Amino acid sequence: MGTTVVAVMFTPDAKHAIVGHVGDSRCYRVRAGSIAQLTTDHSLVSEVTEIAPWLSAEEVSQLPTNVITRALGMAPDVVVDLLTTETRAGDLYLLCSDGLNGMISDQEILEVCSAELSLDEVCDQLIQRANAAGGNDNTTVVLARVEDRKDDEDTLEDAAKPRRRQRTTQRAPETANPATSARKPPRDDHGEQ
Repeated sequence: MGTTVVAVMFTPDAKHAIVGHVGDSRCYRVRAGSIAQLTTDHSLVSEVTEIAPWLSAEEVSQLPTNVITRALGMAPDVVVDLLTTETRAGDLYLLCSDGLNGMISDQEILEVCSAELSLDEVCDQLIQRANAAGGNDNTTVVLARVEDRKDDEDTLEDAAKPRRRQRTTQRAPETANPATSARKPPRDDHGEQ
């Protein structure tokens, strides 16, 4: 079993953001009232629509949405997609699992990110909306806002302030995989440990 990852790193002067990702976790940039998805999902749906753009929305909707084509942990090596982008004061970088973008639209994400809220409040609002829309998956949201630099002595922490929230919306299965779960001592015939 594998996992997905998305990460962002800002250069020391916070003039550039370097984004890396594997799988279908995403990085968005909110700038000047618009939202742009900076990463491309490593998923069956994304790859099929790229190589067969003539498919109708109905045909694409028949594809399984939970199939990822690249993940960490599936093989000894993995190709990580990297991109570098220039930042501007006021840019908001949003990193999220598919528990967010799978439940609410990019437009709804933009509306929440554009509201006059703190980064913590934006994280909370996005997770609440994803849960209200069904909350079918774990939802992770990380935000970093690029702030205007006053002088050369500012640190990266001042220029790009990250905030992170994660809430698990899935329930643990009744029977856990013994290889991945904590082991309990065996019970005796009387139900005692």
